[in-house]
Amino acid sequence: GRPSAGNPEYPSAAVNIDYYLAEPQTGEFTLEIHDSNGILVRAFSSEAEGERWEIPEEISMREFRLERAGTPRLPNSAGMNRFRWNMTHAGAWNQNRAGSGGPMVVPGTYQVRLSVGNWSSTEEFEVLADPRVTEDGITQNDFVEQLSLCLKVRDLMSNARQTVEQIRIASSSADRGAGEKLTTLRSKFLTASGRYQTPMLVDQISYLNSMLNRADQKPGRDAYERFDELNGLLSDYLNELRQILNNR
Repeated sequence: GRPSAGNPEYPSAAVNIDYYLAEPQTGEFTLEIHDSNGILVRAFSSEAEGERWEIPEEISMREFRLERAGTPRLPNSAGMNRFRWNMTHAGAWNQNRAGSGGPMVVPGTYQVRLSVGNWSSTEEFEVLADPRVTEDGITQNDFVEQLSLCLKVRDLMSNARQTVEQIRIASSSADRGAGEKLTTLRSKFLTASGRYQTPMLVDQISYLNSMLNRADQKPGRDAYERFDELNGLLSDYLNELRQILNNR
């Protein structure tokens, strides 16, 4: 099931990872979550800088490693330590709070690996499905299908936000003609302030993301069609940005 909003009576779903350190660690101490295929889901570090991340030079999710973005600092003090992982993948890139708000992992077997220096230790644990959800007919394949689409929408949101940031940076040094074109292009991404404004691309992607993430469900055909439509719009806008930048 989905995590709760943090009500003390119904604490948010999380995996409690407890570990003991005989002495404070002066070097980097890391914790990694891997799925059953060995793929990195989330990574945390005692030297993490929190939810800050710089925009990559090129818009490419293959180079932008969200798994390590915007993570809290991992405790590395002597004695017992507890780290709570909220069972989510990294969220979409955001200039101010990158990495949060990602989709939940699917039920299955996961590994947690603690490492410091040349030492590491790995333990397995299970993430279980809410029985009320499976009783309603949601299958493991449905979980996997939902996650796959949610990650595509997350990356689409990251690319859209990064494009807005690139437009902002380009506008700061553009001449009047290019600046006007960049302003017009930016308006296609961001909803104008005020009531009853037409949602633009970033808000449209955000709405699709919230619809997919609000409950365990098998995505409908309309969700895939909407994703393809928004992905096509972003592709068109990126081409438009490249033309403006190449013609300056």
